[in-house]
Amino acid sequence: MSKKRKQGGLNAQSIGLHNTQKVLELIRERGSISRVEIADYLDLSKAAITSAVDRLLEKGFLKEEEDTEHEKVGPKPQLISVKPNAALFLGVDVGGTSIGYGIGNLQGEITEQRKLKTCDGWEDVVQQIIRIFENRNQWHEHDQGLVQAIGVSVPGVVDQKGNVSFAPNIEGPENFPIRERLEENVPVPVFVENDVNLSALGEMNIEAIRYTDLVFVSIGTGLGVGIIIDGELYHGAFQHAGEIGWMIIDREDLSFEADGPQGSLETKLTGPSLVRRAREAVDNCVDSFDGIGPEEITPEKVLGLRKDYPALEKVFNDWVEEWSIVLNNLTAILDPQLIVLGGGVSQSLDDETVERLRANIKSTTQRPPKVLLSPDPEKAPLRGATELCLAEFDQWFS
Repeated sequence: MSKKRKQGGLNAQSIGLHNTQKVLELIRERGSISRVEIADYLDLSKAAITSAVDRLLEKGFLKEEEDTEHEKVGPKPQLISVKPNAALFLGVDVGGTSIGYGIGNLQGEITEQRKLKTCDGWEDVVQQIIRIFENRNQWHEHDQGLVQAIGVSVPGVVDQKGNVSFAPNIEGPENFPIRERLEENVPVPVFVENDVNLSALGEMNIEAIRYTDLVFVSIGTGLGVGIIIDGELYHGAFQHAGEIGWMIIDREDLSFEADGPQGSLETKLTGPSLVRRAREAVDNCVDSFDGIGPEEITPEKVLGLRKDYPALEKVFNDWVEEWSIVLNNLTAILDPQLIVLGGGVSQSLDDETVERLRANIKSTTQRPPKVLLSPDPEKAPLRGATELCLAEFDQWFS
């Protein structure tokens, strides 16, 4: 699912499309299923189910086969399942330094994944995405005509028109109309969403389980949270939900004066802030660090060397405890089933550190969620881009 959209007036066509989308979503989730089971799950009439299934069969999105394991006497029921590669979606993840892109299918699987260096400004990024789309037959084996839509993940705040703002890592106007620019140049619908939000969507089916209430926490050069409530992305009144960099966890932060786009928490808990704190520890304990210069400190090095150097151990322990407070507060407010840790810095965390976070949350909340590291953080926003396209079903299905 994706963000909720304003719905137009109800008519036979829109109701039919809505039912068709519900049927497709159920078959994607349940796998092989009979028409009778579809009707039971969705509480729709036989006529509505027949119409929706026939539409999808006609488009080639489904296949219908005899249930060979049915043991009762009489005609064997027909089981319906998705033909994964009958419809494809281009996912593009725009980052400050690189653009990841890939093809997703009807099952949400990423069947091809590549990367290139990000250009300096938004206009050039648009041209990069256009070229990726136009040249897709050169890097992907399936029929290029099967691509139904493009989902774009961007590092900024996205409004309902697909304009992006608050994206300091890419040059351009403050309110850049990326969706409009792309749709002027490609023949398929384009959908744009914040990168952390799409990573949250991409993690909904982690561990072969569909989580309907989860929080995706991105820890990198910046901080961000993607929030999914009842299977839907939560954006807030002004599209700023999840901007945890502006949270306050210490009384002294009440006097904090923002320096540009960074909030109080973002100055403390990002990868660069961990490095800054570790470098200060190295500066203050030069004789005890065996030639490790401040410029050599990275988040990975803090993690790897912390047990050998008490000063680094203290820096890291403080950092983990502060993150425990943040995760505890998110749990208390949102009550998620799952918290997924993603972003570049999270991939440096070892099992011991993640277990410490779990233990801290368990000791300070009423009902702790699962806490997991993202198994494939580069693929998550691409899977999310595919889910975004699938959720905008009525925009590309005809």
